[in-house]
Amino acid sequence: MNSQSITVGKLRIDQVAHKATMNGDPLHLTHNEFTLLVCLACNAGRVLTWQSLLNDAWGLGIWEGGREMVKMAVYRLRQKIGDNPDNPEFILTVRGVGYTMIVHDEE
Repeated sequence: MNSQSITVGKLRIDQVAHKATMNGDPLHLTHNEFTLLVCLACNAGRVLTWQSLLNDAWGLGIWEGGREMVKMAVYRLRQKIGDNPDNPEFILTVRGVGYTMIVHDEE
């Protein structure tokens, strides 16, 4: 996997062009949503705490309201990539800890 291009299942992320696609269709992401997606995809299979995501995606330390901010960003990101939180294909919530990008077998 090229560090400039990330593939997770049908999700493709081009970090240089700052673009992501799902099934070849472009995803319309905010800067923070894109950064959050890259953080999760680069660490697929690893659980990332909401604190680390807040720091990596927003450059913010721990602050009141930070957990909710990450939660809402993940919610919006799931909607945009078509991921069902009740039966996730991409982003899994690890209750009380954070989130992880589900590792997909090579197709």
